Amino acid sequence: MGVSAWRGIVENVAPLPCGHVWPILSTPPHVRSCFELISDLTGRESEVFRLLGMGMDNREISRELGVAERTTRAHMTAVMTKLRLDSRLQAGIVAASVLCWCET
Repeated sequence: MGVSAWRGIVENVAPLPCGHVWPILSTPPHVRSCFELISDLTGRESEVFRLLGMGMDNREISRELGVAERTTRAHMTAVMTKLRLDSRLQAGIVAASVLCWCET
């Protein structure tokens, strides 16, 4: 379902990297702001975020992207900062939620 279709149902939506939208009115306020901030991620941060959502640890993400594990940790820190999350677990839960939504 595209953005215009959702706007007819829910006026307040957040765009996701895949082009879908997340109906943020149906989510708790602290999660809502996180989904609104996903579009602020850089290309590389989005890749790290996607791979995190697939359940990869930092070592696996580093291998997949061909970068040092230290670089992956730096991107992960940037993702958590931009999305205002306190832990890698929170980031993983949000990333997995976004992936599930984008795969439909």
